[in-house]
Amino acid sequence: MTFLSGLARRLKAIARAADVRPYVPPAKPDPMIEVDKALAQEPPKPESLDRAVFFARLREGPLRHRTPAQVAGTEAILDACAGLPISWVAYACATAFHETGGNMKPNVESLNYSVSGLLNTFGRHRISRSDAERLGRKPGEPALSLARQRAIANILYGGEWGRANLGNTMPDDGWTYRGRGMAHDTGRRNYRLSGEAVGIDLLTDPDALLDTAAAARVMVTGMKTGRYTSHAFHTHLPQGEATAAQFGQARRIINGTDKAAQIAGHALLFQNALKAAGWK
Repeated sequence: MTFLSGLARRLKAIARAADVRPYVPPAKPDPMIEVDKALAQEPPKPESLDRAVFFARLREGPLRHRTPAQVAGTEAILDACAGLPISWVAYACATAFHETGGNMKPNVESLNYSVSGLLNTFGRHRISRSDAERLGRKPGEPALSLARQRAIANILYGGEWGRANLGNTMPDDGWTYRGRGMAHDTGRRNYRLSGEAVGIDLLTDPDALLDTAAAARVMVTGMKTGRYTSHAFHTHLPQGEATAAQFGQARRIINGTDKAAQIAGHALLFQNALKAAGWK
């Protein structure tokens, strides 16, 4: 019995030694979030820009009919771009100018689409013809009610497409996290990442993206790090001045090649104004 007991003990010890589980490394934080946080916390560098000259030059171009909202939005972008290369700053300004319809003020996406607008903009893989005809605006009809716009948002940004592409998991996420800000951040995942980048809880308070300074910081950090499409400023733009062709390629930072040439033209005008005003 002593021999058998000793043998049993040895066999158990061998079995325990052989029971080696595979090593599972600890979860790593999302590197994009860490980069965004670091960039958001960078101390601003001294600015050499003569803002009076800058805005005077813009009267010859995109801000020829300058409004207080345009000035406030542009200044918020300049603040968020402190220390960045001139071409990057110019393209940030041009992007905001395009995405906000020229007023440089963050806004919330309108889902006031006509039937044809829904089908032509999003396609039948995002909304069926029957849903477009049921919810879309008919000829001669006034603006859609918020209830119909809400239903449209939850179809366009919900379902399997919304879950895979936007991180939308709740029934009303399409409406709650519809486009807001200067670059129209869209979807639960983007709101979370953008909020973490600048230290704002956008999941709890999505309308915080309508604050001008917050919207500018979110847009600029996203363009610096490639948070929107994986393309970033440094992917397409030089450290100095950029050409029209380079600005055209930079549209991929936000939205493929949509309106790329038009936005590149705006960027050249902003770049010329920045140069005349001494941006370094």
